[in-house]
Amino acid sequence: MLGVTRITQKFVTDRSDLDGKPRQTLTMWSTVISARTDIRANRAPFRASEKFMKHFQKGFTLIELMIVVAIIGILAAIAIPMYLDYTIRGQVAEGINLASSAKAAVSTFYLEHGEFPVDNEDAAIAAPTGIQGNYVASLTVDEEEITIQFGNKANARIVGEEILLTAVDNSGSLAWSCAGLGAIEAKHLPSACRP
Repeated sequence: MLGVTRITQKFVTDRSDLDGKPRQTLTMWSTVISARTDIRANRAPFRASEKFMKHFQKGFTLIELMIVVAIIGILAAIAIPMYLDYTIRGQVAEGINLASSAKAAVSTFYLEHGEFPVDNEDAAIAAPTGIQGNYVASLTVDEEEITIQFGNKANARIVGEEILLTAVDNSGSLAWSCAGLGAIEAKHLPSACRP
């Protein structure tokens, strides 16, 4: 701003040989230039802040939003099936836990009588539909086999499906094997029940 003013004033003094009229015009011209440079100098910080605010308030571009949506979609496509498998495994585990009391009753009956109980009543446990959980509809004893049937609030993939626990005599002690019946996938079974 000062540099422009000095240049214009020097130009005016160099033209001092002219008569008064052109000199006055040149002086006015130098004043106008100085005034304009003052306005521009004063507005420069305002313009810089305007550019910053426009850039700051710009927001996300469409491509950025599309990338975020795609990432969320991919994560959901992976996470939802994994979560469903996890919940089904938890529901199957409830059935195995409910069967632990029946396994103890069958083992006790076998050790006392030398043979397996015929049914739930023989094993001194509740009726098949009397042993229920959130995900188990019934638990049935049939000699050396205990059948766990899923229902109630269980996932649709395992409703009506069964797990079979089978007792095997190992010289006076019982060992239990486990197998899924029907359409229960191996990944939903406990590791002891997987083929």
